[in-house]
Amino acid sequence: MKNKKLGGLYLITDNSHGEELQNKLVAALKGGTRIVQYRGKDLSSSEKRQEAQMVGSLCRKSGALFIVNDDPNLALDCGADGVHLGQQDMSVTQARALLGPDKIIGTSNRTVQQALDSRRAGADYIAVGSIYPTGTKHDAVHIGLDTLRAIRQAVDLPLVAIGGIDRNRAGEVIDAGADAIALISAIMSDPSPALAAREIALQFNLRAPVPRGRVLTVAGSDSGGGAGIQADLKTVTLLGSYGMSVITALTAQNTCGVHGIYPIPPAFVGEQLMAVLDDLKPEVIKTGMLLDAAIVYLVAQALEDHGLLAVVDPVMIAKGGALLTPICSPRTCRKPRN
Repeated sequence: MKNKKLGGLYLITDNSHGEELQNKLVAALKGGTRIVQYRGKDLSSSEKRQEAQMVGSLCRKSGALFIVNDDPNLALDCGADGVHLGQQDMSVTQARALLGPDKIIGTSNRTVQQALDSRRAGADYIAVGSIYPTGTKHDAVHIGLDTLRAIRQAVDLPLVAIGGIDRNRAGEVIDAGADAIALISAIMSDPSPALAAREIALQFNLRAPVPRGRVLTVAGSDSGGGAGIQADLKTVTLLGSYGMSVITALTAQNTCGVHGIYPIPPAFVGEQLMAVLDDLKPEVIKTGMLLDAAIVYLVAQALEDHGLLAVVDPVMIAKGGALLTPICSPRTCRKPRN
């Protein structure tokens, strides 16, 4: 597990329990969460163990790391990948003796000296915070980005930034040296944890080598190359990302206009969608000419099922006047059959 990259979106669970917690975690993991830290407050030991096992199962299914907060014994009991320790918790040395050499141990730090001490003690990652004032922990000390930069210069371990970070601040925190960003309410309190997670997880693509990010365009094919699938793929490539396509219609067109439209059956559009989503796992969908209301339904369902952000460009009429709106009305359209 130590060889597994520790970075990206690091989610800390809130006071939710049972089915509510499970639903939030499923959505957040769908949205790109890479690490989950389970706190399990206000529960008995047996309830906490049972809930931790559920969290661990969800993490393993999605390939995310599973960290237990404060309690090395619980981490050992539920087969977690590691434990996170505060400055007042068990020492790194004691936790290592209990968990063994292969488990991940992280620590909370506010100063360069604390980070250096944690590194010397054998910690595998350094959590730094609170970066900004936070409403989650009222007694947290606000250390700012300068301390994060100083710790980045002092230690070569993965850094997890925590405290008051949201989607608008994530970019500057990553630029300051954070390998991971730890969040609670920004994800767990959002009405759509999947989309909230995706908005922040995508920002780590700025550090990735080209092509960075995976973009799926669902649109019609423009034989003239000036719009549709062809134009989208050119744009995605020029912006340094990897492009994929699902074709909804074939058109015969050039700079003079659209001379013909050949619709792709919705069932085959669905096959294209599933082939790409199941294997290549795009992070963003861009839609263009969807043509058929059944196709609109397919794309909307895919966005919900996979927790994807979308750029929606409802192409209705071509520049030359050709009608590109759905060819069946919501009243007559039926959900596509399997």
